[in-house]
Amino acid sequence: MPSSVRKALILLIVTMLMEIGRTLLDPSFMPVGLNVPLPVEVVSIIAFVSLLIAGIANGRRWVAILLVVVFVPGTLVTIWGTFDAVRLVLIIWDTLAAAVNIAVLALILGSPAREWLRKCKAARN
Repeated sequence: MPSSVRKALILLIVTMLMEIGRTLLDPSFMPVGLNVPLPVEVVSIIAFVSLLIAGIANGRRWVAILLVVVFVPGTLVTIWGTFDAVRLVLIIWDTLAAAVNIAVLALILGSPAREWLRKCKAARN
């Protein structure tokens, strides 16, 4: 496993912790517009990010595609919604979370990670 993939896995854990922290800082903020109990949201975040981590650790290429599909629109929606709120702490928090998400995408979509994912797929076939 390339070091870029290991770094991406660590950053995904950071992303998960930041999302949980964001949820706890402002429970009324629901990026997807759903009204679910706080424990359900926290467990959902942990489950989803754990799925991503497990997929990447096992060399699954579909996870890289899922990261793009989920994180790019999600990051844009989160930043857009935060600027409407005009709360400095949350703006800084969400900007940092967006930066971490961008770093994860860059590491997973980078050349060493792509090559490693290809090798993992070839080894499974």
